[in-house]
Amino acid sequence: MKQNQVLLDSEMKTFNIVEIFSSLSGEGSTAGVPASFVRVDSCNLRCSFCDTKYSYNHEFTTMTFKEIVDMLKTFDNKVVVCTGGEPLLNKNNARLLPLLLSNEGFQVYIETNGSVKLYREEELLQGKRENIHYVVDIKTPASQMERFDCIEHNSCLLLDGDEIKCVVASKEDIEFCKNKISKIFNNIKDKKINIILSPVFGEIKLQDLAEYVMQMKSIMKDSCLTVKLGIQLHKLIWPHIEKGV
Repeated sequence: MKQNQVLLDSEMKTFNIVEIFSSLSGEGSTAGVPASFVRVDSCNLRCSFCDTKYSYNHEFTTMTFKEIVDMLKTFDNKVVVCTGGEPLLNKNNARLLPLLLSNEGFQVYIETNGSVKLYREEELLQGKRENIHYVVDIKTPASQMERFDCIEHNSCLLLDGDEIKCVVASKEDIEFCKNKISKIFNNIKDKKINIILSPVFGEIKLQDLAEYVMQMKSIMKDSCLTVKLGIQLHKLIWPHIEKGV
């Protein structure tokens, strides 16, 4: 009954939305795939290399869930990326939005900064977990937010199709990620999870990242994990455009 009531009430729930747009997914397992993006307001972190600082300036439009879905349907994309800001904050219904979108048949990817605990089991009853995929950051020293990282807890909740993303700016960051992944390896080794190494543009040589990816390949050969080099395609295609890509 509780789940049914949530769904019945969903159309009129309101959310603070910074932007909604259609583009090519720029990174991760969906890189190059047409996708819709829903960027929510507010973030609990202030990463040094954040490229969407406008998402926590509190410049947003309050939209009902029905308005959001109607707009997404005009794009005709199966994939929806919920991003921010931080979409898993319990603020202005943001945490509920991916669950509701999953019930509309969208394949929902949640880009979370890794400092917020993932959905509890009772929350997932409000959505379709098979339509929900986490993209969880490991915060590196370059972000200056590494003390807020909770990947060791969150890794236990990851499933096939989820992703772990490491944005790195130096060899120190690479070693940091290597140590983190070693700590959580037993939690994730039997799951089909992508581990993505992504550079802070202009801060690290792609060759260094590529070398690390090749090293990790051998370490993970007896697991179900896949390690990948991730480059933000949208920054290559639209290098001078900040919003809407």
